[in-house]
Amino acid sequence: MLVIPAALVKGKEATLAAGRLMLVDPRGEISEKELGRLLEELVEPALHGAVVVVQPTRAVRRAAKLGG
Repeated sequence: MLVIPAALVKGKEATLAAGRLMLVDPRGEISEKELGRLLEELVEPALHGAVVVVQPTRAVRRAAKLGG
């Protein structure tokens, strides 16, 4: 069970990727595969002080346009 704060906009299903940390899309607009890639390529390297330069994916740009 995952409790999502009431202030967040939620979809029918949420998607998530997890390792040491958890990355969640409460609307379910970004696939588990894409969230996993973001976690591995952006979040984890940032925790280790790596400089990461990346272009946002289509799913991330779409989520941003929707107010995410």
